[in-house]
Amino acid sequence: MLWPDRAMLKLLESLDSDRLLPLAGIPTMGVKLIKEGNMSKNFEAQGIIHSIDETRSYGANGFTKREFVIKLTGDGEKPEYPNYVALELLKDKCALMDAYRVGEEVVVHFNLSGRLWAKPGNPEKCFTSLQAWRIERAGAEGSAPSAGADYDQFAQTMPNYDDDVPF
Repeated sequence: MLWPDRAMLKLLESLDSDRLLPLAGIPTMGVKLIKEGNMSKNFEAQGIIHSIDETRSYGANGFTKREFVIKLTGDGEKPEYPNYVALELLKDKCALMDAYRVGEEVVVHFNLSGRLWAKPGNPEKCFTSLQAWRIERAGAEGSAPSAGADYDQFAQTMPNYDDDVPF
């Protein structure tokens, strides 16, 4: 059985949540689940930006990646035991960090991603990534509404059509 690395366990322990999501084989761990879709689950973390790396290109096809680190804040965080978490932005999302500076407090929405790698003759390794896809200033007025709010507003403005279709 493969176990998450120590840094990932620290992250999972540090995120405050009303609803706990049991993760494979780790019954006491949980993260804040934001939205559940068919293919992936989305999570969020709040923290102060500690460092922002430059955008880097890899391979002949120009794959881009940008990493940044936040110091987790919010309910349940103890300043005497700071938690630093590395996240990454991929492809067109790399530009999201251009609007932020070290020291700003943000809310990062991300997906957990993992893959296995095995070198012949060596044990299998598991790599885990936190792939950010949205970043917002913490406590910002007028931040983007959740997808649920958009749907509710759309549903209220739709005319009441007859559901009986001719086919």
